Amino acid sequence: MRLFNNVGFIKKDEREFDMEKYNDLAVSLQNLRNVKEKGITIVKSFQEETFISYMHLWEEALLVMRTLERMGACKGCEVVIQC
Repeated sequence: MRLFNNVGFIKKDEREFDMEKYNDLAVSLQNLRNVKEKGITIVKSFQEETFISYMHLWEEALLVMRTLERMGACKGCEVVIQC
């Protein structure tokens, strides 16, 4: 199954963790933060795919969170991120 977003296609691995058990993405990612061998695959074209493990995604999310906190963002603040 492939889901479309503004970056490209994200291929969903059928064996992957069932995120529907949790009520939000942050909780799901937190539960998967130590998993290196599973993650998401971003399909940029028919020839180019990039795999990102759940562990790496968690580490990058923490870096973004810390950066936003240093800039003054706090829990409950609304933040607009433009890519």
